[in-house]
Amino acid sequence: MKIEMLTLILLCLSIAARETLSLNDNIYEWAQRSGEYSKWIKQVDKSDENYKLFLQNSVLRVTAFIPTDEAFRKFSEPSYDIIGFHLVYGSLDLDTLLQIKIKNPISVKRSKLRFSRGFDGSSNRSAVFVLDARILESQQVGNSMVNIIDRVLDLPKSRESFAPNALELIKNPNIYPSVSVASGVGTFSDFIERQNVTFQFSNCTECTFFVPENIDSETAAKIDANVLLGHIIPNQILFLRSMNNSTPYKTKADLSNLTVELYKEERSESDSMQSLIYFNTKDSISTHFGNTRVKITRANIPVNNGVIHIIEKPLLITDVSILNYLDKESEANEAHESVNVPQGDAKLHFIENKLVNFENDNIEETTSFAPIKGSNFSVDELHIEGDGVKGSIVKSEGGCINIFRPFFDVVPAIPNVTIKDVLHFDPAFKTTFAVAEKIGSGWLNELGNKNVCYTFFAPSEVAWKKLFDENPSAYKVIVDGLNPEGSKDLLERFLVIDGVFSLDFLSQFEIVDTINTQMVIQTKITEGKKQLTLVHAYNRSSTIVRPDIFTNNGYIHEIDTIFMAYIDLMPELKGSAQN
Repeated sequence: MKIEMLTLILLCLSIAARETLSLNDNIYEWAQRSGEYSKWIKQVDKSDENYKLFLQNSVLRVTAFIPTDEAFRKFSEPSYDIIGFHLVYGSLDLDTLLQIKIKNPISVKRSKLRFSRGFDGSSNRSAVFVLDARILESQQVGNSMVNIIDRVLDLPKSRESFAPNALELIKNPNIYPSVSVASGVGTFSDFIERQNVTFQFSNCTECTFFVPENIDSETAAKIDANVLLGHIIPNQILFLRSMNNSTPYKTKADLSNLTVELYKEERSESDSMQSLIYFNTKDSISTHFGNTRVKITRANIPVNNGVIHIIEKPLLITDVSILNYLDKESEANEAHESVNVPQGDAKLHFIENKLVNFENDNIEETTSFAPIKGSNFSVDELHIEGDGVKGSIVKSEGGCINIFRPFFDVVPAIPNVTIKDVLHFDPAFKTTFAVAEKIGSGWLNELGNKNVCYTFFAPSEVAWKKLFDENPSAYKVIVDGLNPEGSKDLLERFLVIDGVFSLDFLSQFEIVDTINTQMVIQTKITEGKKQLTLVHAYNRSSTIVRPDIFTNNGYIHEIDTIFMAYIDLMPELKGSAQN
Protein backbone atom coordinates (compact mmCIF):
# COMPACT_ATOMS: atom_id res chain seq x y z
CA MET A 1 0.00 0.00 0.00
CA LYS A 2 2.88 2.37 0.90
CA ILE A 3 4.62 1.58 -2.41
CA GLU A 4 1.42 2.31 -4.36
CA MET A 5 0.99 5.57 -2.44
CA LEU A 6 4.59 6.61 -3.14
CA THR A 7 4.18 5.80 -6.82
CA LEU A 8 1.04 7.96 -6.97
CA ILE A 9 2.84 10.89 -5.25
CA LEU A 10 5.80 10.66 -7.66
CA LEU A 11 3.41 10.56 -10.62
CA CYS A 12 1.61 13.70 -9.42
CA LEU A 13 4.93 15.50 -8.86
CA SER A 14 6.05 14.50 -12.36
CA ILE A 15 2.87 15.87 -13.93
CA ALA A 16 3.14 19.10 -11.92
CA ALA A 17 6.77 19.51 -12.98
CA ARG A 18 5.88 19.05 -16.64
CA GLU A 19 3.04 21.57 -16.41
CA THR A 20 5.31 24.10 -14.68
CA LEU A 21 7.96 23.57 -17.35
CA SER A 22 5.30 24.04 -20.05
CA LEU A 23 4.14 27.31 -18.50
CA ASN A 24 7.74 28.54 -18.44
CA ASP A 25 8.27 27.55 -22.06
CA ASN A 26 8.76 30.21 -24.73
CA ILE A 27 8.05 30.23 -28.45
CA TYR A 28 11.67 30.54 -29.62
CA GLU A 29 12.92 27.52 -27.64
CA TRP A 30 9.82 25.51 -28.56
CA ALA A 31 10.44 26.10 -32.27
CA GLN A 32 14.12 25.19 -31.87
CA ARG A 33 13.30 21.92 -30.12
CA SER A 34 10.75 20.92 -32.74
CA GLY A 35 13.38 21.02 -35.49
CA GLU A 36 10.68 21.75 -38.07
CA TYR A 37 10.90 25.53 -38.36
CA SER A 38 14.58 26.17 -39.09
CA LYS A 39 13.90 28.85 -41.70
CA TRP A 40 11.69 30.78 -39.28
CA ILE A 41 14.38 30.52 -36.58
CA LYS A 42 16.96 31.76 -39.09
CA GLN A 43 14.71 34.71 -39.93
CA VAL A 44 14.27 35.57 -36.23
CA ASP A 45 18.04 35.44 -35.67
CA LYS A 46 18.75 37.97 -38.42
CA SER A 47 15.83 40.29 -37.58
CA ASP A 48 15.75 43.06 -34.99
CA GLU A 49 17.10 41.56 -31.76
CA ASN A 50 14.04 42.86 -29.88
CA TYR A 51 11.88 40.32 -31.71
CA LYS A 52 14.10 37.47 -30.48
CA LEU A 53 14.01 38.76 -26.90
CA PHE A 54 10.24 39.07 -27.22
CA LEU A 55 9.91 35.43 -28.38
CA GLN A 56 12.24 34.17 -25.64
CA ASN A 57 10.12 35.78 -22.91
CA SER A 58 8.02 33.17 -21.10
CA VAL A 59 5.96 35.73 -19.15
CA LEU A 60 4.49 37.83 -21.98
CA ARG A 61 1.35 36.56 -23.70
CA VAL A 62 1.79 36.58 -27.45
CA THR A 63 0.39 34.81 -30.50
CA ALA A 64 2.88 33.84 -33.21
CA PHE A 65 2.06 32.80 -36.78
CA ILE A 66 4.93 30.56 -37.88
CA PRO A 67 5.20 29.63 -41.59
CA THR A 68 6.43 26.15 -42.44
CA ASP A 69 9.85 25.72 -44.03
CA GLU A 70 8.08 24.85 -47.29
CA ALA A 71 6.23 28.19 -47.13
CA PHE A 72 9.54 30.05 -46.78
CA ARG A 73 10.98 28.13 -49.75
CA LYS A 74 8.15 29.44 -51.93
CA PHE A 75 8.52 33.01 -50.69
CA SER A 76 10.88 35.30 -52.58
CA GLU A 77 12.54 37.89 -50.36
CA PRO A 78 11.47 38.21 -46.71
CA SER A 79 11.77 41.79 -45.46
CA TYR A 80 13.90 42.77 -42.50
CA ASP A 81 10.96 43.11 -40.11
CA ILE A 82 8.90 40.18 -41.42
CA ILE A 83 8.78 38.57 -37.96
CA GLY A 84 7.07 41.68 -36.57
CA PHE A 85 3.91 41.23 -38.60
CA HIS A 86 3.70 37.53 -37.73
CA LEU A 87 3.23 38.45 -34.05
CA VAL A 88 0.30 39.94 -32.13
CA TYR A 89 -0.17 40.72 -28.45
CA GLY A 90 -2.31 38.31 -26.44
CA SER A 91 -2.58 34.53 -26.30
CA LEU A 92 -5.39 33.91 -28.80
CA ASP A 93 -6.80 30.52 -29.82
CA LEU A 94 -8.66 29.92 -33.10
CA ASP A 95 -12.11 30.60 -31.66
CA THR A 96 -10.92 33.93 -30.26
CA LEU A 97 -9.27 34.90 -33.56
CA LEU A 98 -12.50 34.23 -35.45
CA GLN A 99 -14.44 36.20 -32.88
CA ILE A 100 -12.25 39.33 -32.95
CA LYS A 101 -11.65 39.03 -36.75
CA ILE A 102 -9.02 41.81 -36.76
CA LYS A 103 -5.79 42.37 -34.85
CA ASN A 104 -2.90 44.79 -35.28
CA PRO A 105 0.52 43.16 -35.66
CA ILE A 106 3.41 44.27 -33.48
CA SER A 107 5.12 45.80 -36.51
CA VAL A 108 3.93 49.38 -37.14
CA LYS A 109 2.93 50.86 -40.50
CA ARG A 110 1.44 47.51 -41.55
CA SER A 111 -2.21 46.79 -42.18
CA LYS A 112 -4.19 44.71 -39.73
CA LEU A 113 -4.19 40.93 -39.66
CA ARG A 114 -7.59 39.51 -40.52
CA PHE A 115 -8.94 36.13 -39.53
CA SER A 116 -11.71 34.31 -41.32
CA ARG A 117 -13.17 30.93 -42.02
CA GLY A 118 -13.16 30.24 -45.74
CA PHE A 119 -13.16 27.54 -48.39
CA ASP A 120 -9.95 25.56 -48.83
CA GLY A 121 -9.76 24.29 -52.41
CA SER A 122 -6.99 21.77 -51.70
CA SER A 123 -9.06 19.89 -49.13
CA ASN A 124 -12.53 20.88 -50.40
CA ARG A 125 -13.60 21.97 -46.92
CA SER A 126 -13.62 25.04 -44.75
CA ALA A 127 -10.50 26.22 -42.95
CA VAL A 128 -9.32 29.13 -40.80
CA PHE A 129 -7.19 31.74 -42.57
CA VAL A 130 -5.02 34.63 -41.49
CA LEU A 131 -5.02 36.87 -44.58
CA ASP A 132 -4.48 34.29 -47.37
CA ALA A 133 -2.52 31.79 -45.26
CA ARG A 134 -4.26 28.68 -43.94
CA ILE A 135 -3.74 27.85 -40.28
CA LEU A 136 -2.61 24.22 -40.26
CA GLU A 137 -2.47 23.69 -36.50
CA SER A 138 -2.69 25.64 -33.27
CA GLN A 139 -0.84 24.93 -30.03
CA GLN A 140 -0.34 26.57 -26.65
CA VAL A 141 3.30 27.17 -25.70
CA GLY A 142 3.69 28.39 -22.13
CA ASN A 143 1.59 31.53 -21.78
CA SER A 144 1.48 32.03 -25.54
CA MET A 145 -0.12 30.52 -28.64
CA VAL A 146 1.54 29.26 -31.82
CA ASN A 147 -0.34 28.95 -35.11
CA ILE A 148 1.45 27.10 -37.92
CA ILE A 149 0.57 28.57 -41.34
CA ASP A 150 1.23 27.37 -44.88
CA ARG A 151 2.23 30.74 -46.37
CA VAL A 152 4.47 33.61 -45.38
CA LEU A 153 2.36 36.68 -44.62
CA ASP A 154 3.22 39.51 -46.98
CA LEU A 155 2.08 42.84 -45.55
CA PRO A 156 3.30 45.86 -47.54
CA LYS A 157 4.79 48.68 -45.48
CA SER A 158 3.17 52.12 -45.60
CA ARG A 159 5.08 55.37 -46.13
CA GLU A 160 2.67 56.98 -43.68
CA SER A 161 2.35 56.41 -39.95
CA PHE A 162 -0.54 54.00 -40.48
CA ALA A 163 -1.72 51.67 -43.21
CA PRO A 164 -4.19 53.29 -45.68
CA ASN A 165 -7.84 52.54 -46.29
CA ALA A 166 -8.98 51.52 -49.78
CA LEU A 167 -9.68 55.05 -51.05
CA GLU A 168 -6.34 56.38 -49.77
CA LEU A 169 -4.43 53.64 -51.56
CA ILE A 170 -6.41 54.10 -54.79
CA LYS A 171 -5.70 57.84 -54.75
CA ASN A 172 -2.03 57.33 -53.96
CA PRO A 173 -0.73 53.83 -54.79
CA ASN A 174 2.79 54.96 -53.81
CA ILE A 175 1.77 54.71 -50.15
CA TYR A 176 2.92 51.09 -50.47
CA PRO A 177 6.33 51.38 -52.22
CA SER A 178 6.60 47.61 -52.63
CA VAL A 179 3.28 47.35 -54.50
CA SER A 180 3.71 48.12 -58.18
CA VAL A 181 0.51 48.92 -60.10
CA ALA A 182 -0.34 50.70 -63.35
CA SER A 183 -1.21 54.40 -63.40
CA GLY A 184 -4.87 53.65 -64.10
CA VAL A 185 -5.36 52.75 -60.45
CA GLY A 186 -4.92 56.40 -59.49
CA THR A 187 -7.24 57.42 -62.34
CA PHE A 188 -9.99 55.26 -60.86
CA SER A 189 -10.16 57.61 -57.85
CA ASP A 190 -11.27 60.45 -60.17
CA PHE A 191 -14.38 58.47 -61.10
CA ILE A 192 -15.04 57.67 -57.43
CA GLU A 193 -15.06 61.36 -56.54
CA ARG A 194 -16.97 62.41 -59.66
CA GLN A 195 -19.79 59.93 -58.95
CA ASN A 196 -19.83 60.86 -55.24
CA VAL A 197 -19.16 57.36 -53.88
CA THR A 198 -16.03 58.18 -51.85
CA PHE A 199 -17.78 57.21 -48.61
CA GLN A 200 -18.30 53.63 -49.83
CA PHE A 201 -14.58 53.20 -50.57
CA SER A 202 -13.26 54.90 -47.44
CA ASN A 203 -15.82 53.89 -44.80
CA CYS A 204 -16.92 50.46 -45.97
CA THR A 205 -15.48 48.22 -43.24
CA GLU A 206 -14.66 44.57 -43.85
CA CYS A 207 -15.03 44.93 -47.61
CA THR A 208 -13.40 43.52 -50.74
CA PHE A 209 -12.49 46.00 -53.48
CA PHE A 210 -11.68 45.38 -57.14
CA VAL A 211 -9.68 48.22 -58.70
CA PRO A 212 -9.00 48.45 -62.46
CA GLU A 213 -5.53 49.45 -63.62
CA ASN A 214 -6.49 50.34 -67.21
CA ILE A 215 -9.42 52.53 -68.26
CA ASP A 216 -9.63 53.60 -71.90
CA SER A 217 -11.63 56.62 -73.07
CA GLU A 218 -14.48 54.55 -74.51
CA THR A 219 -14.91 52.64 -71.25
CA ALA A 220 -14.58 55.82 -69.16
CA ALA A 221 -17.70 57.26 -70.77
CA LYS A 222 -19.76 54.33 -69.47
CA ILE A 223 -18.66 54.42 -65.84
CA ASP A 224 -21.44 55.52 -63.49
CA ALA A 225 -22.17 55.07 -59.78
CA ASN A 226 -23.61 51.58 -60.32
CA VAL A 227 -20.45 50.49 -62.11
CA LEU A 228 -18.30 51.76 -59.25
CA LEU A 229 -20.43 50.09 -56.55
CA GLY A 230 -20.20 46.85 -58.52
CA HIS A 231 -16.50 46.82 -57.61
CA ILE A 232 -17.21 46.40 -53.87
CA ILE A 233 -18.26 43.24 -52.03
CA PRO A 234 -19.54 44.45 -48.63
CA ASN A 235 -19.23 42.73 -45.25
CA GLN A 236 -16.69 40.19 -46.46
CA ILE A 237 -12.91 40.41 -46.65
CA LEU A 238 -12.14 37.90 -49.38
CA PHE A 239 -8.56 36.99 -49.98
CA LEU A 240 -8.49 35.18 -53.29
CA ARG A 241 -7.54 31.83 -51.88
CA SER A 242 -10.51 31.57 -49.53
CA MET A 243 -13.07 32.40 -52.23
CA ASN A 244 -15.14 29.44 -53.38
CA ASN A 245 -15.30 29.21 -57.18
CA SER A 246 -18.96 28.21 -57.13
CA THR A 247 -20.16 30.84 -54.66
CA PRO A 248 -21.75 34.08 -55.96
CA TYR A 249 -20.73 37.18 -54.01
CA LYS A 250 -23.17 40.10 -54.11
CA THR A 251 -21.74 43.57 -54.58
CA LYS A 252 -22.92 46.97 -53.36
CA ALA A 253 -24.61 47.44 -56.74
CA ASP A 254 -27.64 45.62 -55.38
CA LEU A 255 -30.64 47.76 -56.23
CA SER A 256 -34.19 47.07 -57.33
CA ASN A 257 -33.17 47.16 -60.99
CA LEU A 258 -29.58 45.94 -60.75
CA THR A 259 -27.98 42.92 -59.12
CA VAL A 260 -24.31 42.23 -59.66
CA GLU A 261 -22.73 38.95 -58.58
CA LEU A 262 -19.03 38.13 -58.71
CA TYR A 263 -17.49 34.69 -58.97
CA LYS A 264 -13.87 33.59 -58.83
CA GLU A 265 -12.56 31.43 -61.65
CA GLU A 266 -9.14 29.89 -62.15
CA ARG A 267 -7.46 28.71 -65.33
CA SER A 268 -4.20 26.84 -65.63
CA GLU A 269 -1.36 28.62 -67.40
CA SER A 270 1.65 26.27 -67.70
CA ASP A 271 3.08 25.98 -64.18
CA SER A 272 0.82 28.60 -62.61
CA MET A 273 -2.86 29.30 -62.11
CA GLN A 274 -4.41 32.46 -63.50
CA SER A 275 -7.21 33.99 -61.43
CA LEU A 276 -10.16 35.80 -62.96
CA ILE A 277 -13.28 37.48 -61.65
CA TYR A 278 -16.45 36.48 -63.45
CA PHE A 279 -19.29 38.96 -63.07
CA ASN A 280 -22.95 38.43 -63.78
CA THR A 281 -25.51 41.25 -63.92
CA LYS A 282 -29.25 40.82 -63.79
CA ASP A 283 -31.14 44.01 -64.41
CA SER A 284 -33.22 46.19 -66.69
CA ILE A 285 -30.33 48.50 -67.51
CA SER A 286 -29.13 47.37 -70.91
CA THR A 287 -25.72 49.04 -70.63
CA HIS A 288 -24.87 46.79 -67.69
CA PHE A 289 -26.51 43.56 -68.84
CA GLY A 290 -24.40 40.47 -69.34
CA ASN A 291 -21.50 38.59 -67.84
CA THR A 292 -17.85 38.23 -68.65
CA ARG A 293 -14.43 37.62 -67.14
CA VAL A 294 -11.77 40.07 -65.98
CA LYS A 295 -8.22 39.02 -65.17
CA ILE A 296 -6.80 39.73 -61.71
CA THR A 297 -3.31 41.17 -62.18
CA ARG A 298 -2.35 41.74 -58.52
CA ALA A 299 -4.24 40.07 -55.68
CA ASN A 300 -4.50 40.34 -51.91
CA ILE A 301 -3.35 43.89 -51.12
CA PRO A 302 -4.46 44.45 -47.50
CA VAL A 303 -5.82 47.84 -46.46
CA ASN A 304 -7.25 48.97 -43.15
CA ASN A 305 -10.86 48.48 -44.23
CA GLY A 306 -10.44 45.27 -46.21
CA VAL A 307 -8.50 43.93 -49.16
CA ILE A 308 -7.90 45.18 -52.71
CA HIS A 309 -7.51 43.08 -55.86
CA ILE A 310 -6.15 44.85 -58.94
CA ILE A 311 -7.97 43.88 -62.16
CA GLU A 312 -7.08 44.55 -65.78
CA LYS A 313 -10.19 46.64 -66.61
CA PRO A 314 -13.46 47.82 -65.02
CA LEU A 315 -16.29 45.42 -64.26
CA LEU A 316 -19.85 45.79 -65.59
CA ILE A 317 -18.74 47.21 -68.95
CA THR A 318 -19.80 44.94 -71.81
CA ASP A 319 -18.44 46.64 -74.88
CA VAL A 320 -16.75 43.93 -76.96
CA SER A 321 -18.06 42.68 -80.30
CA ILE A 322 -18.01 39.01 -81.27
CA LEU A 323 -15.06 39.29 -83.63
CA ASN A 324 -13.08 41.47 -81.24
CA TYR A 325 -13.65 38.94 -78.48
CA LEU A 326 -12.55 36.01 -80.62
CA ASP A 327 -9.52 37.93 -81.87
CA LYS A 328 -8.50 38.74 -78.29
CA GLU A 329 -8.99 35.14 -77.18
CA SER A 330 -6.88 33.78 -80.04
CA GLU A 331 -4.08 36.24 -79.27
CA ALA A 332 -4.11 35.34 -75.58
CA ASN A 333 -4.13 31.58 -76.10
CA GLU A 334 -1.50 29.29 -77.51
CA ALA A 335 -1.69 28.29 -81.15
CA HIS A 336 -3.20 24.90 -80.44
CA GLU A 337 -6.13 26.56 -78.70
CA SER A 338 -7.23 28.57 -81.74
CA VAL A 339 -10.51 27.53 -83.31
CA ASN A 340 -10.29 27.16 -87.07
CA VAL A 341 -13.77 26.78 -88.53
CA PRO A 342 -14.54 27.13 -92.26
CA GLN A 343 -16.53 30.25 -93.01
CA GLY A 344 -19.66 28.34 -93.96
CA ASP A 345 -19.54 26.12 -90.88
CA ALA A 346 -18.95 29.12 -88.62
CA LYS A 347 -22.38 30.46 -89.53
CA LEU A 348 -23.94 27.40 -87.90
CA HIS A 349 -22.99 28.88 -84.50
CA PHE A 350 -24.82 32.21 -84.95
CA ILE A 351 -28.50 33.06 -84.55
CA GLU A 352 -29.61 36.34 -86.07
CA ASN A 353 -31.76 38.99 -84.35
CA LYS A 354 -32.26 37.03 -81.11
CA LEU A 355 -30.71 37.18 -77.66
CA VAL A 356 -30.90 33.72 -76.12
CA ASN A 357 -29.98 33.13 -72.49
CA PHE A 358 -30.85 30.83 -69.59
CA GLU A 359 -33.68 33.10 -68.47
CA ASN A 360 -35.64 33.20 -71.74
CA ASP A 361 -39.32 32.64 -71.09
CA ASN A 362 -40.10 31.90 -74.72
CA ILE A 363 -37.98 28.99 -75.95
CA GLU A 364 -38.54 28.22 -79.58
CA GLU A 365 -37.01 26.65 -82.68
CA THR A 366 -35.11 29.11 -84.78
CA THR A 367 -32.67 29.01 -87.66
CA SER A 368 -29.00 29.85 -87.73
CA PHE A 369 -27.27 32.06 -90.30
CA ALA A 370 -26.80 28.91 -92.37
CA PRO A 371 -30.36 28.11 -93.52
CA ILE A 372 -29.80 24.37 -93.89
CA LYS A 373 -29.49 23.88 -90.11
CA GLY A 374 -31.92 24.49 -87.26
CA SER A 375 -31.18 25.42 -83.65
CA ASN A 376 -33.55 23.81 -81.18
CA PHE A 377 -34.01 24.92 -77.55
CA SER A 378 -35.77 22.82 -74.92
CA VAL A 379 -37.49 24.39 -71.91
CA ASP A 380 -35.77 22.66 -68.99
CA GLU A 381 -32.23 22.53 -70.34
CA LEU A 382 -30.90 24.90 -72.96
CA HIS A 383 -29.14 23.10 -75.77
CA ILE A 384 -28.34 23.41 -79.44
CA GLU A 385 -29.08 20.64 -81.90
CA GLY A 386 -28.14 20.47 -85.55
CA ASP A 387 -27.48 17.63 -87.98
CA GLY A 388 -27.74 15.04 -85.22
CA VAL A 389 -25.22 16.68 -82.90
CA LYS A 390 -26.61 18.05 -79.64
CA GLY A 391 -24.60 20.39 -77.43
CA SER A 392 -25.70 21.28 -73.90
CA ILE A 393 -24.72 24.77 -72.78
CA VAL A 394 -22.46 24.40 -69.77
CA LYS A 395 -21.34 28.01 -69.40
CA SER A 396 -22.50 31.28 -70.86
CA GLU A 397 -20.93 34.67 -71.38
CA GLY A 398 -22.82 37.80 -72.29
CA GLY A 399 -19.84 40.10 -72.29
CA CYS A 400 -20.25 41.19 -75.91
CA ILE A 401 -22.63 43.88 -77.08
CA ASN A 402 -23.98 41.77 -79.93
CA ILE A 403 -23.77 38.26 -78.54
CA PHE A 404 -24.82 35.93 -75.76
CA ARG A 405 -21.85 33.57 -76.03
CA PRO A 406 -22.55 30.05 -74.73
CA PHE A 407 -19.99 27.29 -74.21
CA PHE A 408 -21.14 23.86 -75.31
CA ASP A 409 -20.11 20.45 -74.08
CA VAL A 410 -19.75 19.47 -77.75
CA VAL A 411 -19.29 21.69 -80.76
CA PRO A 412 -22.87 22.31 -81.93
CA ALA A 413 -24.17 21.79 -85.43
CA ILE A 414 -20.93 20.27 -86.73
CA PRO A 415 -21.19 16.49 -87.32
CA ASN A 416 -18.52 13.86 -86.68
CA VAL A 417 -17.18 15.22 -83.40
CA THR A 418 -14.51 12.99 -81.83
CA ILE A 419 -13.11 12.82 -78.31
CA LYS A 420 -10.06 14.73 -79.53
CA ASP A 421 -12.32 17.51 -80.89
CA VAL A 422 -14.17 17.90 -77.59
CA LEU A 423 -10.91 18.07 -75.62
CA HIS A 424 -9.70 20.73 -78.05
CA PHE A 425 -12.74 22.99 -78.02
CA ASP A 426 -14.22 22.58 -74.52
CA PRO A 427 -12.65 25.02 -71.99
CA ALA A 428 -13.22 22.47 -69.21
CA PHE A 429 -10.52 20.26 -70.75
CA LYS A 430 -7.99 22.91 -71.72
CA THR A 431 -5.18 21.51 -69.56
CA THR A 432 -6.00 17.88 -70.38
CA PHE A 433 -5.70 18.69 -74.08
CA ALA A 434 -2.40 20.52 -73.53
CA VAL A 435 -0.96 17.57 -71.60
CA ALA A 436 -2.14 15.10 -74.25
CA GLU A 437 -0.52 17.19 -76.99
CA LYS A 438 2.86 17.07 -75.27
CA ILE A 439 2.85 13.27 -74.99
CA GLY A 440 3.74 13.05 -78.68
CA SER A 441 3.92 9.81 -80.72
CA GLY A 442 0.46 10.49 -82.15
CA TRP A 443 -1.23 9.63 -78.84
CA LEU A 444 -3.73 12.50 -79.07
CA ASN A 445 -4.50 11.75 -82.71
CA GLU A 446 -5.66 8.29 -81.68
CA LEU A 447 -8.47 9.94 -79.74
CA GLY A 448 -9.60 11.36 -83.07
CA ASN A 449 -9.64 7.93 -84.69
CA LYS A 450 -13.25 7.12 -85.63
CA ASN A 451 -12.46 3.43 -86.07
CA VAL A 452 -11.67 2.90 -82.37
CA CYS A 453 -14.10 3.36 -79.49
CA TYR A 454 -13.18 4.86 -76.12
CA THR A 455 -14.55 5.95 -72.78
CA PHE A 456 -12.43 8.75 -71.33
CA PHE A 457 -12.74 9.94 -67.73
CA ALA A 458 -11.27 13.35 -68.55
CA PRO A 459 -9.78 15.50 -65.76
CA SER A 460 -11.41 18.93 -65.52
CA GLU A 461 -9.69 22.26 -64.83
CA VAL A 462 -10.78 21.83 -61.20
CA ALA A 463 -8.92 18.50 -61.09
CA TRP A 464 -5.72 20.09 -62.40
CA LYS A 465 -6.11 22.95 -59.91
CA LYS A 466 -6.29 20.38 -57.08
CA LEU A 467 -3.10 18.74 -58.33
CA PHE A 468 -1.39 22.14 -58.52
CA ASP A 469 -2.40 22.96 -54.92
CA GLU A 470 -1.34 19.55 -53.59
CA ASN A 471 1.90 19.12 -55.52
CA PRO A 472 3.10 22.07 -57.66
CA SER A 473 6.25 20.17 -58.69
CA ALA A 474 4.28 17.19 -60.02
CA TYR A 475 1.90 19.57 -61.78
CA LYS A 476 4.81 21.30 -63.51
CA VAL A 477 6.38 18.00 -64.62
CA ILE A 478 3.12 16.84 -66.20
CA VAL A 479 1.80 20.10 -67.68
CA ASP A 480 5.18 21.21 -69.06
CA GLY A 481 5.68 17.83 -70.75
CA LEU A 482 8.91 17.09 -68.83
CA ASN A 483 8.01 13.40 -68.52
CA PRO A 484 5.91 12.40 -71.59
CA GLU A 485 5.84 8.73 -70.62
CA GLY A 486 4.59 9.60 -67.14
CA SER A 487 1.92 11.87 -68.66
CA LYS A 488 0.85 9.06 -70.99
CA ASP A 489 0.55 6.60 -68.09
CA LEU A 490 -1.42 9.17 -66.12
CA LEU A 491 -4.02 9.84 -68.84
CA GLU A 492 -4.29 6.15 -69.78
CA ARG A 493 -5.27 5.54 -66.17
CA PHE A 494 -8.54 7.24 -67.15
CA LEU A 495 -8.96 5.78 -70.65
CA VAL A 496 -10.99 2.70 -71.60
CA ILE A 497 -10.28 1.33 -75.07
CA ASP A 498 -12.84 -0.61 -77.14
CA GLY A 499 -15.63 0.25 -74.72
CA VAL A 500 -18.36 2.89 -75.01
CA PHE A 501 -19.78 3.23 -71.49
CA SER A 502 -22.52 5.70 -70.58
CA LEU A 503 -23.21 6.68 -66.97
CA ASP A 504 -26.21 4.34 -66.81
CA PHE A 505 -24.13 1.47 -68.17
CA LEU A 506 -21.27 2.09 -65.72
CA SER A 507 -23.67 2.22 -62.77
CA GLN A 508 -24.48 -1.47 -63.33
CA PHE A 509 -20.90 -2.52 -62.55
CA GLU A 510 -18.58 -2.44 -59.55
CA ILE A 511 -15.28 -2.26 -61.44
CA VAL A 512 -14.06 -0.64 -64.64
CA ASP A 513 -10.78 -1.59 -66.35
CA THR A 514 -8.82 1.18 -68.05
CA ILE A 515 -5.69 0.75 -70.18
CA ASN A 516 -3.33 0.44 -67.23
CA THR A 517 -5.35 0.15 -64.03
CA GLN A 518 -8.61 -0.88 -62.43
CA MET A 519 -11.04 1.37 -60.58
CA VAL A 520 -13.90 0.61 -58.23
CA ILE A 521 -17.24 2.21 -59.12
CA GLN A 522 -19.41 3.59 -56.33
CA THR A 523 -22.92 4.63 -57.33
CA LYS A 524 -25.09 6.97 -55.27
CA ILE A 525 -28.54 8.29 -56.14
CA THR A 526 -29.30 11.81 -54.89
CA GLU A 527 -32.63 13.48 -55.64
CA GLY A 528 -33.29 10.93 -58.35
CA LYS A 529 -29.95 11.51 -60.11
CA LYS A 530 -27.10 9.03 -60.30
CA GLN A 531 -23.68 10.10 -59.12
CA LEU A 532 -20.67 7.89 -59.80
CA THR A 533 -17.40 8.00 -57.90
CA LEU A 534 -14.26 6.20 -59.08
CA VAL A 535 -11.90 4.83 -56.42
CA HIS A 536 -8.28 4.03 -57.34
CA ALA A 537 -5.68 1.79 -55.71
CA TYR A 538 -4.04 4.94 -54.31
CA ASN A 539 -7.18 5.19 -52.18
CA ARG A 540 -8.08 8.39 -53.97
CA SER A 541 -11.59 9.00 -55.26
CA SER A 542 -12.85 11.09 -58.15
CA THR A 543 -16.44 12.07 -58.87
CA ILE A 544 -17.97 12.27 -62.33
CA VAL A 545 -19.23 15.86 -62.34
CA ARG A 546 -20.39 15.99 -65.98
CA PRO A 547 -21.29 12.64 -67.54
CA ASP A 548 -22.24 11.42 -71.00
CA ILE A 549 -20.51 13.84 -73.35
CA PHE A 550 -21.19 11.80 -76.45
CA THR A 551 -18.91 11.76 -79.48
CA ASN A 552 -18.92 9.51 -82.48
CA ASN A 553 -16.00 7.47 -81.14
CA GLY A 554 -17.10 7.19 -77.52
CA TYR A 555 -18.04 8.92 -74.27
CA ILE A 556 -16.28 11.53 -72.16
CA HIS A 557 -17.08 11.80 -68.45
CA GLU A 558 -15.65 14.90 -66.74
CA ILE A 559 -14.02 14.10 -63.36
CA ASP A 560 -12.88 16.35 -60.51
CA THR A 561 -9.73 14.64 -59.16
CA ILE A 562 -6.53 13.19 -60.63
CA PHE A 563 -5.10 9.97 -59.19
CA MET A 564 -1.39 10.49 -58.82
CA ALA A 565 1.47 9.44 -56.54
CA TYR A 566 5.17 10.28 -56.28
CA ILE A 567 6.11 7.01 -57.98
CA ASP A 568 4.36 8.20 -61.16
CA LEU A 569 7.15 10.74 -61.68
CA MET A 570 9.95 8.20 -61.17
CA PRO A 571 9.96 5.75 -64.12
CA GLU A 572 12.83 3.68 -62.71
CA LEU A 573 10.98 3.19 -59.40
CA LYS A 574 7.75 2.43 -61.19
CA GLY A 575 9.43 -0.19 -63.36
CA SER A 576 10.97 -1.97 -60.39
CA ALA A 577 7.66 -1.82 -58.52
CA GLN A 578 5.85 -3.44 -61.43
CA ASN A 579 8.52 -6.16 -61.68
